[in-house]
Amino acid sequence: MVSLSVYISDKIKILNDQLEKGLTNIDVDALEAAKLPLEQLHNHIRESIQASLREPASNLVRKLNRDEELSYDDIKTIEKWLVGDAEYYTEIENNFQDWVNECKRLNNLLAGYTSPGFQEDEIKLFKLNAFLTDLEFTLRDVIRYAESLNRVKRFRSSIGSGRIGRDEKKWLADLIERQLVFEDF
Repeated sequence: MVSLSVYISDKIKILNDQLEKGLTNIDVDALEAAKLPLEQLHNHIRESIQASLREPASNLVRKLNRDEELSYDDIKTIEKWLVGDAEYYTEIENNFQDWVNECKRLNNLLAGYTSPGFQEDEIKLFKLNAFLTDLEFTLRDVIRYAESLNRVKRFRSSIGSGRIGRDEKKWLADLIERQLVFEDF
């Protein structure tokens, strides 16, 4: 069996080669080919994280079901299990403000299409369609980041405080247990 680090290294080399080829020549086929190793690597990493958290999460379910006091490490395990993906994504993402600025720029451009004197013609409609396409993709990035950030904030304001009542513990135990069974959180 190949070690995780070798698997990661091999997949990243394949991904890098496809991206370099695709981005250098704007080769759609090479860019599409990069999606498979990216998806495989992403899934494998997610599964490895799940495997590393499986035992601590199982132990945590027992503690939650018994209404035991939770330690700092227990809270951190819950945090990793429930919002670890969102937490690390928001930490490493560095284009959020660029996306917000681009949405604002596009929104301002769209305002020009609301004036009473606007006369549509084919070129203006093609440009409007292009602005809307750009806004659609950029807005998705903004929303994904904002949703991730909000998940982390909600966690920290509720469960992250460590003050978890009996009902919340039962709910958390059920949630984590279901995720353990389905192996895909």
